[in-house]
Amino acid sequence: MTPPLYQFRVEDMESDHVLLLECACGHRGYLTKWELLRSSRVRATDRVIGLGFILRCRLCKKRGRALIKVNRLAPH
Repeated sequence: MTPPLYQFRVEDMESDHVLLLECACGHRGYLTKWELLRSSRVRATDRVIGLGFILRCRLCKKRGRALIKVNRLAPH
């Protein structure tokens, strides 16, 4: 069972989970668990809801403006 978003951590992500990050500037990005862990700023114990303050938008270069959703790539 998937925990609620406020408790969901990077380590809870499965291989078919993908994060959708939508910045206030309109830029959208998708990240998998492995792409997140490759970053030196993100740890496995970080909560997904707080990644908006860690990750920077590639378009406007600002932090803390992202809306985060967790989606599955394929239904089970």
